[in-house]
Amino acid sequence: CLCQLLPTSHPPPLFCTVLGEDVSGAALMASLQQMRLDTSHVRVVQGATTPTVLAILDRGGELVSCVADVQSVEEHLTPAGGLGSLAQDALPRASLLVCEANLAPASLQFLCAAAHASEVPIILEPVSVPKSKRVVGCLPYLTFITPNAMELVSIAEEVCKQSNKPFVLGPMLSKVQQHAIHGSYADSSSLGDGSNGSSNGGDLEHLLEELAQCAAVLLQAGTQHVLVTLGSRGAAIFSCPLRLRGKQQGHSSLDLNGHEQARREDGLEVVECVHLPALPPLGPVVSTSGAGDTLVGGLAAALLTEGLACHEPSVAAVEAASEAITASAIGRVGIASLAIPEQQQQQQQ
Repeated sequence: CLCQLLPTSHPPPLFCTVLGEDVSGAALMASLQQMRLDTSHVRVVQGATTPTVLAILDRGGELVSCVADVQSVEEHLTPAGGLGSLAQDALPRASLLVCEANLAPASLQFLCAAAHASEVPIILEPVSVPKSKRVVGCLPYLTFITPNAMELVSIAEEVCKQSNKPFVLGPMLSKVQQHAIHGSYADSSSLGDGSNGSSNGGDLEHLLEELAQCAAVLLQAGTQHVLVTLGSRGAAIFSCPLRLRGKQQGHSSLDLNGHEQARREDGLEVVECVHLPALPPLGPVVSTSGAGDTLVGGLAAALLTEGLACHEPSVAAVEAASEAITASAIGRVGIASLAIPEQQQQQQQ
């Protein structure tokens, strides 16, 4: 997605992952090499199996169940196994880091800390509810995090648990959580889209209020922007407008890193919410698999090409995801993607 959205004048993204020395790995490597990607940090590990995801979709293209095997990534994409050279050679020249929580917790925190030390903005995708807990140690470093509603709840709950603070969930999100506990994915009615006969606007307002309480936990931990995907309801971006984001010496052109917390006189931080309604699909929905990844790709492309205010690249992300669900989905392969300024890439070559 990022390769297709970036103009050809932009340097190709640097891609980092692990593939097995097997048929699947060979096919994926051949496919990656046909894209406008720098695959110099794609590791092919002898004896390892290529990460694989089996997704089961219903007739409407919605995800029903999935099983993932990404053990090779956790075992072989580590500070000692590829991430160290990435952090040393590529990160200092990068314009943006995109990573996901399929990495082992220690590896994920190492990568985010290294990017933050080089003043590189970071987008982190939590992947799933179970794996979302891995991102807690990375929250102080993040520019954007892109959870769905239940991943956001999981992260906020884990932060409160580790800091011995109470965590209270609102009634709408409690209902969605119960769907997840009983093994069913949250449907659109659980998120209050009015399909169950309820008031559309009122449900949405209450949902956003409950999400804001969870997002505030991540924002207080240091994350700058929380972009929450809401299925048929679109997305919502949460941030703290009272935080000062002054441009510092050595910053990237995105100017999204480095901030100080500012509070009102009553000591409370204000959480700002911008709701981004879902766009109507351009055709019949084929599959929603990969829509979240496409949203992240759209967000990254908008930040790299436009460097807009925080909610404007989020609009571009929603547009990209809307287009993706009407086309054949491409499964998740990536772990980390870097965009290196063209002149610095030429110096490297």
